Amino acid sequence: MDKRRTIYKLWDLRGCIFLSLINLLFGAFLLGVLKAFPKLILAKIEENLLLGINIEQNSMGLKSLVGDSVFLFHATATEAMIFSIISLIAILFLIRLNGGIIIRKIIAWTITVGISLINFASIMIALRFMNTASQSFAHQGYNIITIIGLIFFFFGLILLFFKSLKDLTQARPMK
Repeated sequence: MDKRRTIYKLWDLRGCIFLSLINLLFGAFLLGVLKAFPKLILAKIEENLLLGINIEQNSMGLKSLVGDSVFLFHATATEAMIFSIISLIAILFLIRLNGGIIIRKIIAWTITVGISLINFASIMIALRFMNTASQSFAHQGYNIITIIGLIFFFFGLILLFFKSLKDLTQARPMK
């Protein structure tokens, strides 16, 4: 049984915690920028969309595309924050489990790398949609990164579940 103190267990997982905090700050920064400068961002999105589409399209279609683009950025920001909080909770849960540090590191890195891949793909899709105004073109090439990130994330959560189940059902030694 691992008798190390909590602070040393946190220190062993510092890379995962740092990456999760970066993802959390990225989501908060993106949401903060969207809330602080909405008119500037809408003007930039409209400018990019006007360069990429025909002038014949009506203004309602343009407003719809701008709304979709802003929605993608909001979704990216909230997903980044929610997934990062889930990752931090999983890491804090991991430090309370018994066993060696190797399995904890594997689980924590699997969850954190999966979340980072999902966030990277989301921001690239949002930026690509802003430039091209095509949903199918924006997702092209980044769906595989999203799927790989989701596989890593859910695999890490499954490992966490089985590790916690093993620790809960394991008999404690009598003192």
